[in-house]
Amino acid sequence: MIYYNQALRDIQNSKIEPFYLFFGEEQLLAENLIKKIKSVFLTELEPELNYFVRYASENGADEVIALSSGMGLFSKRKLLILKEADSLKQKELDRLSRLFENPPPDIVLILQTSISSLYQTRLKKIENIITVVHILPLKTEELKIFILEEFQKNGKRITDEAIEMLIFMVGNQLSDLSVQIGHINDYFGKETVYDVKHVETVAGVYATQDVYELSRLISMEEYRKAAAVLSNLTGSGMSPQFILNQLLRHFTALWRIQGYLRAGITRTDVLSSHLKMYYKYVDEYKTQLKNWKPSRLMGVIQSLKKVDRELKNNTLEPQIILDMLNYQIINIK
Repeated sequence: MIYYNQALRDIQNSKIEPFYLFFGEEQLLAENLIKKIKSVFLTELEPELNYFVRYASENGADEVIALSSGMGLFSKRKLLILKEADSLKQKELDRLSRLFENPPPDIVLILQTSISSLYQTRLKKIENIITVVHILPLKTEELKIFILEEFQKNGKRITDEAIEMLIFMVGNQLSDLSVQIGHINDYFGKETVYDVKHVETVAGVYATQDVYELSRLISMEEYRKAAAVLSNLTGSGMSPQFILNQLLRHFTALWRIQGYLRAGITRTDVLSSHLKMYYKYVDEYKTQLKNWKPSRLMGVIQSLKKVDRELKNNTLEPQIILDMLNYQIINIK
C-alpha cells in the first residue's frame, strides 16, 4: 500500500502501474491522480476517446473487463475507471482477479471507492495483487498549501489569516473548500488579494457550527471566529434567546467544574458523574478553564443574565444585543 504523495511522484515520473485501487474519503485527491495518469498515459491524439468511466453499482465488472480487450481508438492505450468499487460482488472480483494476473498491454484500470478502510470488505482480498493507494485527508499544513495553490491558479493571493478562517468556516473536505474558493473568486473577481473579510462575506453562510462551538470559541478567547459563528447562527434563523440560554448553560458548567477542581475533585469520571455530563465534554471544559479566573467567569455569567433581561424587554434588536455581549465578554478582566 502507498499513499497519495508517493503515488503522485510515481505518476509524474511516468511510473504507472496497470491496475490501481484508490480508496479513501478524500475523492478530490483521487480525481487529481486520475487526471495526472490521464495526462501522462494517454499522450496521443483524442485521449477522450480512450478514457472510460463506469460504475460498479450499475455496470458491475464485466463491462470494464470487455473494454480491457483490444486496442484503443487512434491509440494503443486505454484508461478505464471503475467507480464505487466497493459495490462489486465476489464473483465479479474473482473475474477481475484473473485479469490482474494477466494484464493486457497498454491498459490502465483504476478501481475507485470512497470507503475509508478495506478492513472487512471484499476489496481487501485483492490488495496484494493490485497497487493500492490509500488517500487520506490532507494534514493542516498540506491543506493550507492546497488552498493557496487553488487561488494562485486564478492569479489571486490570500492571506494566512484568511486561509485559517476558510478552513475553520468550511472544514477540511477538499470538495467543500474548492466550491467555496470558486464562490470567493466569482464574488470578488476584480480583486487580487483576499483577506478574512472576503472569506467571512462569502463562506460565512455555509458554516455549520452550533451553539456549543460558539461557547467553546468564546471560552478559548477566539473572539473573531466567535463573532463569525454568532452571525451565522442568527442569520440562519436560530432564536437569540436559545443562543443565550445555551451560552448561559455552558458558562455555568464551567463555573461548577471550577468549583469542583478547587475542592480537589479532579478525576474526569467523578466530575462526569456529579455534573451528569459526557466525560469527553468534561475534558474539553477543563481545557477551556485554563483561560478563566473565577472573577472573570462570574463576570461573564452576570453579563449573560443582564443580556437575558434586555432580550426579554425588547429594548434593542437581538443581533445588536448579542454583538454587544461578545464585546463585553472580550473586555471582562
